[in-house]
Amino acid sequence: DTVTCQMGFEPVAGYRKGRKALNYLKSKSRMMVTFAPLGQTGVYAPIHATVGTQIGTLTISAGRFEAVQ
Repeated sequence: DTVTCQMGFEPVAGYRKGRKALNYLKSKSRMMVTFAPLGQTGVYAPIHATVGTQIGTLTISAGRFEAVQ
């Protein structure tokens, strides 16, 4: 079973105030991350993420996901 979380962006340090992209991420962007369990370890790892930007949606997916010892 996977878990999907919606999150927000709050710049803390190292960002230049007043940037359009930062303002967009903070106020309008939709961000989602999906986590999957790593075998029977009790640990969940990110396997898929989407971030809405001013020019389109950025999508990142794991190409491979497995527990190694």
